[in-house]
Amino acid sequence: MNPSIKLSEITARARGRLQGHYGQALLITISYFIFMLFLETVAELFNHDTSVLAFSIGIIASLVISAICIKYKISMVAYFLDIAIGKKPASSNVYNSFIKEGGGKSGLAISLAVFQQICYLPAYIIVYMFDSSKITYSIMLLIALILGALIFWIIDIRLLPAYYLVSDIPNISSAKAMVTGLWLSRNQFFKILLLKLYFIPLIILGVLSCGIGLLYVYPYMYTSEASLYLQLCKIKETDDEQ
Repeated sequence: MNPSIKLSEITARARGRLQGHYGQALLITISYFIFMLFLETVAELFNHDTSVLAFSIGIIASLVISAICIKYKISMVAYFLDIAIGKKPASSNVYNSFIKEGGGKSGLAISLAVFQQICYLPAYIIVYMFDSSKITYSIMLLIALILGALIFWIIDIRLLPAYYLVSDIPNISSAKAMVTGLWLSRNQFFKILLLKLYFIPLIILGVLSCGIGLLYVYPYMYTSEASLYLQLCKIKETDDEQ
């Protein structure tokens, strides 16, 4: 079997695997959006005071909330990994994984949350130190947010396999998952990037449809990413045999 990655085959396989599972996948996606909205509302409670103490508490709160969101995402993509593999997925596994399972999943979530907060730290400093009424504030903040999001996006692409490794391999540590994830994606960065870019127009259309379209896009995207992960594992097995 040719282990080369063809994105058209990966997305087609994802669509095929999702057949018969979309109803449950939609419910899981809706619960994820509700969970994210709730945490974003909580985060807003820490963004009104500019004192040093409040600024420090705000960063810590953002770190904790980011870690919780990422942990939930890791638990959710495990469901789509089951679909990509061909196993019968269970929605209860998402919540059991989030609440009960620690180890590699929690460690990976905390590590990624720390990376994310470091990327956005310049934006936090601008909010704290500069006068929000000046035009330079808005420009600097926009640049800092864009650069922070771009840098974290690149980190997230390189570590994409790690999301699935902590679900696929029992008892794997977060450090091992990140190292292995970097190894799996070392020569496939642009393939992963192209897959991410493939879904951007679909996400935009989903947003323009008042978010309803996102309920279709996200299960499709996560199942495609899981299929890509499985293909990366096949490439690793081929390299190990040679």
